[in-house]
Amino acid sequence: MKILHCISSFLAGGAERQLSYLAPELVHGGHEVHIAYLEGGINLDRVRKNPVALHQLHHRSPYDPTIFVQLILCLKKVNPDIVQTWVLPMDVLGGLAALMLGKPWVLREPNRALAYPNSFRFRSRFWLGRGAAAVAANSQGGERYWRSLGFGGKVQVIPNAVPVEEIDGAAASDLSEFGLASDQKIMVYLGRLYSRAKNLENLFYGVLPVVKELPVIALFCGEGPDRPLLEGLVRNHGVAGKIRLPGVIANPWSLLKRAELLVSVSHYEGCPNVVLEAMACGCPLVASDIPAHREILDEASALLVNPQDPAAIAQAIRWTLSAPEAAQQRATQAREKVARRSIAAMALRYEELYQEILNTRGSV
Repeated sequence: MKILHCISSFLAGGAERQLSYLAPELVHGGHEVHIAYLEGGINLDRVRKNPVALHQLHHRSPYDPTIFVQLILCLKKVNPDIVQTWVLPMDVLGGLAALMLGKPWVLREPNRALAYPNSFRFRSRFWLGRGAAAVAANSQGGERYWRSLGFGGKVQVIPNAVPVEEIDGAAASDLSEFGLASDQKIMVYLGRLYSRAKNLENLFYGVLPVVKELPVIALFCGEGPDRPLLEGLVRNHGVAGKIRLPGVIANPWSLLKRAELLVSVSHYEGCPNVVLEAMACGCPLVASDIPAHREILDEASALLVNPQDPAAIAQAIRWTLSAPEAAQQRATQAREKVARRSIAAMALRYEELYQEILNTRGSV
């Protein structure tokens, strides 16, 4: 089977990471895999270590109209059996190119309804998506979103994969890269610095009283448009030494293995990679009580809190730090939940979906 994936970049995002897992596994399964992309990033190295055909497209911006022309030429050259798109703008540009050339198109849905404001680009995505051969959602919420919009085609839930064996082989960080002592207690946020989804302001005010009271440092790891918001809050409250913004880090598994807890109090998620990987790392969790987290966690495996209540966030962090044995018991339960989400299992689900589409269309 010849498969062409279309994605904007290989930067530090969940979709980018999942494609970096999936593409090599499909190659190992005997398929010919191509990827059309705009920018590289930290997730590209994994792909390059495998015989995946890469097609980098020239562009002046993510919505450069010449990208569409290049995609048309790429599809004609590769002549794939299946085209799969990952995230805007490729859902629009790659999807339209596939439809114009009559290629079966799989649209991957990484989110749920709350992620999509009523804007032209998201309406365009859904309008085009009605022509997809299938939607591959990584959560039940993503499936419900497409059903609620009246999509009558196939929607397959394919959960995100977790490279458990690789995570097991990662060494815990000694914290020297952060200029911290090896015995320093830390709590971690990992993700995009984007408050609309990630609830950064409530997270900051949940973390703030804890770092003032206890000998613990908070690391907000990542980049995004709301970095200035966090920098201003840190500066205004005089906690530059206690709440740090180290940017995107190259070894998140090592950090999670060393941390006392991961805090993720997003307003909404699809199928959160960071939470899944923290579970695999055995890192205790404080997470928002939202449907996406309820799909993978319960009260036995994490402390679930109201994301709108900074005081509740602070109290859950205090409980985790003050009762490490109970926190580790929850982390052990979480680890057991995630153990079956292998990359091979995810790739098999995609293979089955692709083959079903091709069988329906009378292709080989």
